[in-house]
Amino acid sequence: MEHQVSRRTLSTDNPVVSVTQDAMAQGTDVIGLAQGVVYWPPPPEVLDAAQAAVKDPSISRYGPDMGMPELRQALREKVARDNKLYNHNICVTHGCQQAFINVMLTLTDPTDKVILFRPCYFDHHMSICQLGGGREAGIVFGPRDSQTMHPDIDWLRTTMSQPDPPKVVALVNPCNPTGIVLSEEELRAISDICAGAKAWLILDETYENFVFSPELEHETISAPHVVHLFSFSKAYGMMGWRCGYIAYPDFDWSDRLGKEFIKCQDTVCICANQLGQRAALKALEMSCAQYRDEKIATLKKNRELLLDALSPLGTLCNGIYGGEALYFFAKLPHGCEDDLEAMKWLVKHAGVCIVPGSACHQKGYFRVSFGNLDPASMEKAAARLKAGLARMVVEGIGAN
Repeated sequence: MEHQVSRRTLSTDNPVVSVTQDAMAQGTDVIGLAQGVVYWPPPPEVLDAAQAAVKDPSISRYGPDMGMPELRQALREKVARDNKLYNHNICVTHGCQQAFINVMLTLTDPTDKVILFRPCYFDHHMSICQLGGGREAGIVFGPRDSQTMHPDIDWLRTTMSQPDPPKVVALVNPCNPTGIVLSEEELRAISDICAGAKAWLILDETYENFVFSPELEHETISAPHVVHLFSFSKAYGMMGWRCGYIAYPDFDWSDRLGKEFIKCQDTVCICANQLGQRAALKALEMSCAQYRDEKIATLKKNRELLLDALSPLGTLCNGIYGGEALYFFAKLPHGCEDDLEAMKWLVKHAGVCIVPGSACHQKGYFRVSFGNLDPASMEKAAARLKAGLARMVVEGIGAN
């Protein structure tokens, strides 16, 4: 008998970023519009603080499981000031994805069901597959409105009113991959439904600073059953520093919740990266927030360029969706529904790479990011994408 790997790993999708990188390696001079990152480095003050901290002996030791006390306190103040999350406690994690793992380990058992709205964030899907024992074991896909890509709240209300409802609803807001933003009214409706079903609501708010439409803003809500996830990766250009955090309500029972988070934290990574935490503490200062906001403002031009590049496919809410967070989500033209082949075709014929919608469990669509290139490079990428999509509309993806 051959040695076997776990069924849960076999049933988990391959990381789509690796898939797109492999596809790009097959082309020549390919520009990536796939990975959800920003093009700028951390603020100079952060880099200076990190350089100064490297020789501090405490950086090389294990830190407190839940994070550096001074960073946790600064984050309590931040979520109260910026997110209106009063009386919330903090667990600092090795990136926001590890925050999601911690929360899922703490709140769910392998047999529990978790709702993801399709299209969903692929790493959330992969995490549940691995923690729940396989692709079909723990995920209930919820539909989105076909015109707006917002979650179908009526479906959620019906589903959560059934016997033995799912234990967790997980949302990214602003959304990866759809690029939409939920209103406070929608969040409260979803929260109330979860509360009535004694279910947890996990809100991944990695993209809290990335709302570009003037009529929209990032909203969040506080309730005993709502757990919030945040990240330093995107806004501060600190992707590789791996620093995220969980904000959870400090109600009577939350001391127990914190003790359970400690178990997961110590098992998964012992503590978050000490140097990354020191850098994150510096990033919370006012001068770094100014740097952050100035850099994010440069993405408005990128957003316009990419929206124009997608125009051969339709208009916003008619073939093209989103525009917040870092993403547009778009429907492929008729006859090009094989999104993996469409990705390969665009690499070969247009010199650009996108994320196929099937990675987000929505076949026939794709995701593009307007954050990972500076404006000059985005002009070149957008021109390539527009020409490629225009050709795809006319010729399909069978042309050589």
